[in-house]
Amino acid sequence: MSVRKCPSANVRPQMSVRKCPSANVWTRKKTVVVQTTMTVTKNTDYQNTLFIGGSGLLNGACDVKNTKLKNLMILTDGVTIENAIFDTPGYGIYCKGSCTLKNIYYKKLCYHAVGLAYTDTSKSYTYKVIGGAGQGSADKYFTQSGKGTTIIQNFCGEGKYGKLWCSCGNCGFQAKRSVEVYNTVMKGPGQSVVSVNLNYGDTVLFSGLTLYGQSSSSTATKYACQNVNALTYVAQLYAASSFKPTESGTGSCTYKASSIKIAN
Repeated sequence: MSVRKCPSANVRPQMSVRKCPSANVWTRKKTVVVQTTMTVTKNTDYQNTLFIGGSGLLNGACDVKNTKLKNLMILTDGVTIENAIFDTPGYGIYCKGSCTLKNIYYKKLCYHAVGLAYTDTSKSYTYKVIGGAGQGSADKYFTQSGKGTTIIQNFCGEGKYGKLWCSCGNCGFQAKRSVEVYNTVMKGPGQSVVSVNLNYGDTVLFSGLTLYGQSSSSTATKYACQNVNALTYVAQLYAASSFKPTESGTGSCTYKASSIKIAN
């Protein structure tokens, strides 16, 4: 795939990497305003349904500082959802174990897009993000608190974001986590593509990661990876080391700079 073609979901329009595919290019089956959290227990193709968080879900503003937000959707362990659009989804999607999110588009986010969680601390989970796109995130797109691996493949993010993926640094349960990012395009401004917990032995793999807009501070991603010393239920975290997109990483951020393409 040419670097000038951004991976899309479902209809795969020929979009420049300068602009992620808009949800408007999808033919929506219907629009659903969600007032209470939905629980999904089986694999579901939503056929491009637009889900909008209603007042009962938001309990105020769609804002990262709003502590009364609720999850729009909870997925039980092993569930796959595909072909959906989420707009103002409160706390977003919450995976209670392994999950696959295929061709999911995130419009305006209030907080995270997805929380990748667990039901059993002794079990390792696999979380998959296949395709899809986002228009920015008030905090992180994907936050992993469960033990195991997140695989992000063919995702396209454009707009201000904190991180694409984060290993939870102040969760009550800590364990080794890994992230693998394949053929993914990000355009900021952004703080870091990923952050990993150095003191728990997290790992990172980048393959075909492209960062666009790096020539301007208004669209650049500052770091590719940050090593963090994780705490337990303590809010203040700090990066032990941070690596710019042109630098190879060390520690839990071990990868080669050649695995990241800089597109200005």
